Amino acid sequence: MQRDFLFNVFLLIGINLLIKPIYIFGIDRTVQNVVGFEQYGLYTEILSLSLIFYILNDFGIQNFTSRTIAQHGHLLHKYFPNLLFLKLLSSLSYLAIALLAGWYLDYTRLHFWLLFVLLGNQVVISFIQFFRANIIGLGNYRTDSLLSALDRFLMIIICGVLLFTPRFRTDFQISWFVYAHSISLLVTLSIAFTLLWKHLQHFRFQFKPTLLLVLLRQSFPYALIVLLMTIYHRTDALMIGKLYPNGTEEVGIYAAAYRLLEAAMMFALLFGNLLLPMFAKLLKNKQSVDQLVQLSFQLLMAGAITVGIALIAFRNEIMDLLYTNQAAYSGDVLGLLMLGFIAVSGTYIWGSLIIATGDLRRLNMIYVGGIVVNIGLNFWLIPSHGALGAGCTTAITQAVVLIAQMLLTYMLLRPKIADSILRLIVLALLLAGLAYYNVQQSWTWLWGFALQLGAGALLAFLLGLIRIDALKAIANRDG
Repeated sequence: MQRDFLFNVFLLIGINLLIKPIYIFGIDRTVQNVVGFEQYGLYTEILSLSLIFYILNDFGIQNFTSRTIAQHGHLLHKYFPNLLFLKLLSSLSYLAIALLAGWYLDYTRLHFWLLFVLLGNQVVISFIQFFRANIIGLGNYRTDSLLSALDRFLMIIICGVLLFTPRFRTDFQISWFVYAHSISLLVTLSIAFTLLWKHLQHFRFQFKPTLLLVLLRQSFPYALIVLLMTIYHRTDALMIGKLYPNGTEEVGIYAAAYRLLEAAMMFALLFGNLLLPMFAKLLKNKQSVDQLVQLSFQLLMAGAITVGIALIAFRNEIMDLLYTNQAAYSGDVLGLLMLGFIAVSGTYIWGSLIIATGDLRRLNMIYVGGIVVNIGLNFWLIPSHGALGAGCTTAITQAVVLIAQMLLTYMLLRPKIADSILRLIVLALLLAGLAYYNVQQSWTWLWGFALQLGAGALLAFLLGLIRIDALKAIANRDG
């Protein structure tokens, strides 16, 4: 299992490193620079509204499917038709309630149409994730790796033509960006379903009310997880827009820094999606998860600490490089969000493990606590500090959730991770010291940034966080 995890996580990271940074910094960033902070801030605010109601769109079906199919693959033919029907119902509910919220917020006709298209995109995304959950639950990790970045690859092609052709660039609007995403998602959806279809040889769309109610009851705790996580991840932009003077522009500033957090979080999320079915399978077979937990925790956190500290050290230079006319304090917003990134990376490991154990009640209690901390601090900090206050809130909230998840995991499984934690603390202290020295020097900041990353990789090897024997296992993997 460790060898499978390492091979597939490196495949996932390799594919996404090739595609997603190009999309984020070459396409998404360029869109913001072309349309301006205010127009992009409005887009971010409407997108946040579409994500707040995502619980109705997914209803926990993705995590439920990934865990259940990994443990009981033979149930695919029985569950798939009814889960698909459940998804159709949940998506219709999602569209109706989110559009009602847009009407209540008195959006203009143009903004209401933008909300409608964004909601449609979220529906397609949820179906792609559902199909991928079935694919990865069946153990087809390589296929899922290829699908993980397909929509972004298509976006690079479509938006690349629109943004870098002078004829189109001068008239580029944020709505074009949204429509390009719609096309990319629909193509990805078609391919994902085609790949899954071969495993559904006896598929018949049958509505079984009794089974549907059972699945609805079983998926509800997973739905609650999605709801609670969405609230404390996505309320920041909405609260900035409503609580801070000139909130739309401030949302744009926050979104500019948050883009780097999302880029980094994509790779942490890949770990979580890959680990959940693996943890579930090990626990079902009553095998120890200690080695997989230790391996994944060390690998992900070593990378998060290295990248996070490097971005914090050179936060101002990075924001100056990426954006035109950005606020003087946007680098500090990025620094706070990177502290949150280090913490949230760990939550993808421990959250996936807790979901695999099935102890969702206490996990949801942790997320409720995260919401209380997040909203309380935002109400306190945003009116006076704007995006900086929201960034500080994110860092504190993620740290609280990570500590609570680790304590719960220790109560449930007693994983042997004390040594790993100590090594990671040493890594963080050494890299923080190097960063302090690094920023005082007169050399070009890009050299300093590269030095931080190189030192992080070297120290991770020296501290035993990245093991040579594990890498050899990948190299010797059959097939």
